[in-house]
Amino acid sequence: MPRTAQDEWNQATRLLEAAEIGHLATRPTGGLVSERRTLDEQLRATDDADAVELSARDRALAQTRLARLDAALDRQTSHALLRAQAEPPGYLVALLGPRPTGQHTTAWDDAARRVELYRHHHVGLPHGTPAIPGDADPARAALGNRPPDPRAAAAYDQAHQLRPALDPQLQL
Repeated sequence: MPRTAQDEWNQATRLLEAAEIGHLATRPTGGLVSERRTLDEQLRATDDADAVELSARDRALAQTRLARLDAALDRQTSHALLRAQAEPPGYLVALLGPRPTGQHTTAWDDAARRVELYRHHHVGLPHGTPAIPGDADPARAALGNRPPDPRAAAAYDQAHQLRPALDPQLQL
């Protein structure tokens, strides 16, 4: 069955979106997070009564760009986790201990994913760069200070949940 013009258009749009996300993922993490914060503030500011209202088109464009920035940051986070599994950076080793083998690997990987997700999406730090270099507290070295913003603080708290007990005991 031949494809319709709409099918062709949708395919081209998906390919362009994937290319843009791939391009964004090559940009520095800090720049992506900075742009993301700016867009998020613009979208939240339009909810205030005194703020300048964005047109429906501008709001849709900002939300689309925000989704693409998030996808690029997710791609960077996935890449960071793969690198951490092969060779964990110092801040992860200090925070989580060396990456174990066997049955405990999944718990370590989950904790590392939460840490890298927070670092990429909220702090703007790429893999391997400590949040606070030389800090004696492993959590502060990996994650930085707990932010005052409630949404970022919730993400910080989730990233700070290091791991469940690696050898849980079932209660009888």
